[in-house]
Amino acid sequence: MAPLLRQRLCAVLSVLLTACSTLRPVAAPQQFIPTAQPTRIWVTQADNSTLMLEAPRLLGDTLVGFVGGRYQEMLLPQVRWMGVRQPAPRRTTVLVAGLVFVGAGLIAMLASSGPGGGPMGGEDPSNPSSLLLPFRP
Repeated sequence: MAPLLRQRLCAVLSVLLTACSTLRPVAAPQQFIPTAQPTRIWVTQADNSTLMLEAPRLLGDTLVGFVGGRYQEMLLPQVRWMGVRQPAPRRTTVLVAGLVFVGAGLIAMLASSGPGGGPMGGEDPSNPSSLLLPFRP
């Protein structure tokens, strides 16, 4: 596969994979984490570093979990922002509608171009000789 084609394919797949979900802020971590029990959350710390915390849990005012497979603890006051990936039904609907529209356009374009393409017609079903192709050796 050519490198340019591979890059374009990766870009399209990235857009498609992120179109069906969005990163939404967590307003009240003390209520959200115990009830929703997310598998991973994104955290921006006081030093503006962002990390993904897997298996997050709250122990009092301490957020604990795994970053890159290593156990980590951080105090909630040190967290500037917290987000969780959630489904985005509107985006998904727009994506599916767009794909159907593009697919229909491609089918219409392919059906009307090239050998044998074009609109139906020009053949007279009542005259069998109009359906035969001329013989060329």
